Amino acid sequence: MDIIVKGRHTYVPEAFRETVTEKLKKFETILPKAQAMEVEISHENNPKLVDQRIRVEITVISSGPIIRAEAANNEALTAFDSALEKLNERLRRARDKAKDHHFNRTLSAKGEGADSFDAAKLEAELKQEAQLAKTSAVLTDQPVTYADESILEALASIGETVEAKLGSSPVTVRKKVHAAEKLSVAEAIERMELVGHDFYAFMHESTGRMAVAYRRHGWKYGIIELA
Repeated sequence: MDIIVKGRHTYVPEAFRETVTEKLKKFETILPKAQAMEVEISHENNPKLVDQRIRVEITVISSGPIIRAEAANNEALTAFDSALEKLNERLRRARDKAKDHHFNRTLSAKGEGADSFDAAKLEAELKQEAQLAKTSAVLTDQPVTYADESILEALASIGETVEAKLGSSPVTVRKKVHAAEKLSVAEAIERMELVGHDFYAFMHESTGRMAVAYRRHGWKYGIIELA
């Protein structure tokens, strides 16, 4: 498993790189199918966020869905440790869910539902996960920054990330291009939880429309579809 430590528009101290690499080595046994773990460190220039000026993001790239966690603090290692704690919790949830899924499938195979097992569907799911892993690997590239905001309107290839400032204002917009995936609502919410985001864009497998799953209060979620 590759361990990648990089900075986004910032220098990464060698001591931080060595400490992070050492702490992540244990995941080689926890995540035997993981292709890489990526740690990205960035600085927040907003003076109002002095206690959260350093942001650390950890991403697990494997044959399954992306798993990501991030945290911010005024100390890089503290931010990393907080992000690592969140990542451990998400990995635990993913393992528990996988065990439940395997257990339910085993019971179905032993009972009356054995004839309903769909090998073609399983093969299609495995191909979809492989394609997702391939896309995930592309998305690990460093973003390219442009001064001209017209780049935000231009067509871009899958996996490309660009940044631009809006005119003479200090507002910066980042644009990412992802491959559209056909998912159920449950799958979209699961992916959203694994990356720790408050929303997740996907293509609804039933309607074929582009949709966004988003987090509401508590354990409530919402879905927005584009007609």
